[in-house]
This record gives sequence, C-alpha cells and structure tokens, in this order.
Amino acid sequence: MQNDSRFDSDDKRERNNELLISILNEVFAGKSLREWIGILDGHGLVSSMAQTISEITNDPQAAENGFFAKLDHPNAGEIRLVASPVKFQRDGSEREGAGPGGRPAHGRDSVGGRLHLG
Repeated sequence: MQNDSRFDSDDKRERNNELLISILNEVFAGKSLREWIGILDGHGLVSSMAQTISEITNDPQAAENGFFAKLDHPNAGEIRLVASPVKFQRDGSEREGAGPGGRPAHGRDSVGGRLHLG
C-alpha cells in the first residue's frame, strides 16, 4: 500500500476511503488484537485496547476507583450508574488548607498560581 498510487496523497486516500478501509479491515482481521498491539508497540506507536461497555462495567479496577454508583430504581431495582467524577466529602471534615465546610481558604491557591505564572 505504501507505493499504491490510489493512496499516495491525503486527497486520494479521502477519495478512496471505502476501498482503503476494506483493505485495512482485511489486514487487521489477520491477527489478534494482542498481536497488533505488540506490533504497533514494537514500532513505537501508541495503542491500546478499547473496552466494551460490559468490560468496563465489570472492570475490578474501575469499581475499586469508585467509578460506579448504585441506585435503587423504583421499577428496575438496584442499578449501577457511572459516578460523578467530582467527589465531595459528606462528613464535613476539612482537608488540609481548607476553610470552613471543606472549601479552600480564601486566596489559598492564588499565591501559588501567581508564582507559577511568573
């Protein structure tokens, strides 16, 4: 494909994209995902596996990190949802450097921010 005149420019690849995708699909189908990741890594290319929804929701590390929340649904019973990425402390405890109610003390981060900016 490297020397194929149908794909030797961005315009031609765009024009022939359906053919290009079908060729690439055939090539990729010849090896497993793990094999392709090894090949791509061996060439210094960044790659990773994309998980299915089922794989994500059953990932023990995602569960341990608190990425899911349980909810009692009136009709469906207990369901799992994606948790909010923002975490609040329910007990009202204060974190180091925080003001009343766990909020950052007024101006707490502004000095550091200004120093960082120069």
